[in-house]
Amino acid sequence: MVFRHYPLTGTHPHAWRAATYAEAAGRQGMFWEMYDLLFINQAYWSTLTDVDAEFEGYLDQLGLNLEQARADLEDETLIQKIRNDQRSGTRSGVRSTPTLFVDGRLVPTPRTASELTALINDAAAS
Repeated sequence: MVFRHYPLTGTHPHAWRAATYAEAAGRQGMFWEMYDLLFINQAYWSTLTDVDAEFEGYLDQLGLNLEQARADLEDETLIQKIRNDQRSGTRSGVRSTPTLFVDGRLVPTPRTASELTALINDAAAS
């Protein structure tokens, strides 16, 4: 499984910043934990004008080094990774999130866990 960022900045103004915070947490081994906090709390933080204090609170909750995360947020390599993910998605036909590819083929997004399991099992069987 490969995760790629595709921040929809037109629809979700803080999506880019959320992606950078997830990547910064990932540099400290906590990408998925940060991703989960961002996703679970999206209804709240999407209403904020400035999300940095909220996102730093998530980093702190995860016990991460805030100084390191702040430096990573500004690192051009981290920023370029998200840009590359987004550009690759656009070239591959991504227009919304979530979008799912199985064996490099764009497939309809499953509505349930059992549909996702069936997609994976079908791909593994072929």
